[in-house]
Amino acid sequence: MKGIALLASSLLLSSCAHSNPPNELVGNYYLQGVMEMGSQLSLKKDSTFEAVVEYGSADGYAKGLWAQDGTRVTLHRKSDEPAAAQDISQFFDEMVLIVGNDCLTIEGSRGCYVKVPKRQASE
Repeated sequence: MKGIALLASSLLLSSCAHSNPPNELVGNYYLQGVMEMGSQLSLKKDSTFEAVVEYGSADGYAKGLWAQDGTRVTLHRKSDEPAAAQDISQFFDEMVLIVGNDCLTIEGSRGCYVKVPKRQASE
């Protein structure tokens, strides 16, 4: 009986560790507060993300996984190839965002990803 209880609790902990992130963070975001830089971020229900960034003549596209730990969201970019000279997708490598009332603030920056309202996201 003890073995069954231990197995059940292990399965429960395992399913919690791999559960999908909270739905309130899922959605599309745009960057504001960073001069001369444009960026969009999409956090998906399956814990993946896609993002683009432009700074001057350089740009980048990234995709990978995201995870939330309390008020911190960390982006884990996946890439099989090193970035080219004009590719600034490494901007998203291990990026930490702090969850606030109005936006996801880039840790150590004034930059903030503001969520696009659902009705605008579907247009």
